[in-house]
Amino acid sequence: MDAKTLNRINGEVVAGLSGADKIRLLLNHRGFTFKQFAKEYNLWVQEVSDFVNGREDSEDVAKAVADSLGLTIEDVFALRGQEAAANAT
Repeated sequence: MDAKTLNRINGEVVAGLSGADKIRLLLNHRGFTFKQFAKEYNLWVQEVSDFVNGREDSEDVAKAVADSLGLTIEDVFALRGQEAAANAT
């Protein structure tokens, strides 16, 4: 999935959304709530929420998100980047 695709899903422009909101929207586009996603990938809901919102850096969650969205782990961390950088300071 390239940057252009990430910024336009089903005609919805997502360029102005935060990284967490983009990931949330992309997962939703794939038919997942955090609860459904966590169950499908054998993760805790809180673990998924903490990762998406930049509170935790979980490689397991990043890999699951990447697999479900057809992205690399690096793409997922880049999508989420703003929140992770803000919380690191």
